[in-house]
Amino acid sequence: MEYTKFTYVDADAVRARAFGGNIQGDVYGNLIMTPQTVALTADTTVAGKNLITLSSVTATKILTVNLPNGALFVVANGDSTNAATIKCSATDTGATLAKSTTGIYYNADGVAKLIK
Repeated sequence: MEYTKFTYVDADAVRARAFGGNIQGDVYGNLIMTPQTVALTADTTVAGKNLITLSSVTATKILTVNLPNGALFVVANGDSTNAATIKCSATDTGATLAKSTTGIYYNADGVAKLIK
């Protein structure tokens, strides 16, 4: 079986959605992600977003990020007073994201694992 090596690939926004699966190998260049801004005034679930900015957090609130197993995601806590709990499923005990910090997580079988 022979493979075709693509050096440069460009796809517009509509056609890019047709690509599925995983990215393997090295990725170079800029990755532009648009954050979803959330005011965490109640326990909230966000689906399909890999970059989330918490504009405010009221005490003891939970953000559940609904992404596929193995997905990476970034949550920035813009609140200067309160921490948030980040989860990937209802059974996840959650990982704490301190006030005014950013965490990089991945979904490990429904559990939010903090990378950094």
